[in-house]
Amino acid sequence: MQSQLKGIRAASPVRPRWRLRSVAFIGIALASYAGASAIASFGDELLEIPKVVGPRKVIDLPLPTLEEQIAVLDEAPREFSFEDRMRVGDTVGALLDRLSVSDFAAQQFIRTDPIARRLLQLRPGGSITARTDEHGQLIELRFPSSSAQDAKAV
Repeated sequence: MQSQLKGIRAASPVRPRWRLRSVAFIGIALASYAGASAIASFGDELLEIPKVVGPRKVIDLPLPTLEEQIAVLDEAPREFSFEDRMRVGDTVGALLDRLSVSDFAAQQFIRTDPIARRLLQLRPGGSITARTDEHGQLIELRFPSSSAQDAKAV
């Protein structure tokens, strides 16, 4: 019986798998090369941008002088935004100092106003955002309140 199986195996054309895989790989590589070559040869024509034909016009725009630019910047209001997190044992003064706020009236308002006083009840890690002018006067102070909305003290 075994001698018959040896004869069948010898007669059947069994090719090793590595040959089949290598032929398939070479075929795919050649097809990819042919496709890339075809695209590369026609690619310049397909990607060519049409040129605009016509007279060229150059316009000289007047540039503002440095003095004019400085004057415009001096007239514009400057606002700064700072963000920090509440820390353990923070006071209103320490927090506003870290936020670069130098506004005594704002500090008094936060201490006396019931809504703004919630700032003192923030848990450590709570985010506080302050907007100030160029002199450190408080424009806006935002912090999360106990409700889902932000509390806003102006």
